[in-house]
Amino acid sequence: MAFFPGLEYIIFITKFKKEVMKKLIIAIIAAVSFQVANAQVNPIEQNRQAIEFLKDRCLTFNKGQVPVRVDNLTKVTDSLDIKNINYSRTTYVFYGSQINDETCGGGSSEAATGRTAVPFIKYRIYTQGGLTYLEVVDGNSYF
Repeated sequence: MAFFPGLEYIIFITKFKKEVMKKLIIAIIAAVSFQVANAQVNPIEQNRQAIEFLKDRCLTFNKGQVPVRVDNLTKVTDSLDIKNINYSRTTYVFYGSQINDETCGGGSSEAATGRTAVPFIKYRIYTQGGLTYLEVVDGNSYF
């Protein structure tokens, strides 16, 4: 290397560029993967996803019912309580804004029993802290 004093510098720069390029490519792949996983969904598509998700999970009692989006489920449950109608209230949590099995992080449910069983499905979608919540109130035949 004594014959070419700048050769060591060129070799060092070439190795440095390769390492930087590898790290840059990995960072770009990670960023694109994150964007795809957390792709923003427009409200119409999100409603379609919610309806498909709910149809796959509804009780046999509610088969054939079309899920209806509402803004205030508290008013719905208050009305059902007054009329003594059975219902279940379930909340599903999704990572990102996609509503499907792959992004579902679980959920919780509670049931209220009255004297009357009426089939129906009402739902509400909201986002909080990077998570999407799907709240559902649906009829049941529990007595």
